[in-house]
Amino acid sequence: MDHPLPSNSSSPSSPSLSSSSSSSASASASASFADRILAPLGFALLVLLVAVISYSFARRRRRLAARSHHPGVSLPADPDDDDDDIVGGAADAGLSEAAILSYPKLLYSSAKVRREKSSESCCSICLADYGDSDMLRLLPECGHYFHLKCVDPWLKLHSSCPICRKSLISS
Repeated sequence: MDHPLPSNSSSPSSPSLSSSSSSSASASASASFADRILAPLGFALLVLLVAVISYSFARRRRRLAARSHHPGVSLPADPDDDDDDIVGGAADAGLSEAAILSYPKLLYSSAKVRREKSSESCCSICLADYGDSDMLRLLPECGHYFHLKCVDPWLKLHSSCPICRKSLISS
C-alpha cells in the first residue's frame, strides 16, 4: 500500500535546502558588504587617482611653459584677484617701472649662497623650480625672491609681496 509521506518527516533533501538557504544568506550579507563598502571605496580611489594624475600633468605643463624663455611674455592679470587689494586705505595700484627696476637682481646660484637656510627652491608665482642660471628679483622689504619675468608683471599690478603681502611702498 502506498502511503504518502508525512509532512514533518525528514527527507534527504531537507538538509541541503537548509544549508543552501544559509549559504545564500551569507552570500547576500557579503554582497551587501561589497555594495556598501567596497564599491564606494573603489570609486573614491579611482577619483583620487584621476585627480593626482591630472595635477601632475598640469604641474609638468606649467613648469615646461615657465622654462621656455619667450621674450615679451608676461603673466595675464587675474580679474578675480581682489583679495587684499586695499593697503593702508588706498587701492593697490602697483609700482612704477623705476621702483621695480630699483629692486636688486641676482642669479639663483648666488641667492643660494646668501640664503643657505632658505627652503625656497621654486618660484611661488609660476611654481617652476629655480635653475642656477635663473635671474631673480629680490624684494628687500621681506627678503622673498622670484623669477624676474614672473614678479615684474605682478609688481606692475600690486604693491605688495606675492607671498607675505607686505607693502613695498615705503612710508
